[in-house]
Amino acid sequence: MQLRSFDAVCRLVECKVGIGIVPETTARRVSKTMAIAIVPLTDSWAVRDLTICIRNMSELPLYARQLVEHLRATA
Repeated sequence: MQLRSFDAVCRLVECKVGIGIVPETTARRVSKTMAIAIVPLTDSWAVRDLTICIRNMSELPLYARQLVEHLRATA
């Protein structure tokens, strides 16, 4: 089932409709107000590779170029 928000997924889990996979930050936040248990995923398929998408680095404003450079350096 697909839902419009991670909060909606967590609400259904709390209502014992099933299980859900949401970002850890979401799970930690909603676990403060909802009766859900957090089970960390440790399998290799659960690791995400994130990509920065831009048209042309030289056309970006300075602040955007600096952000991209910072993100690439800390990856």
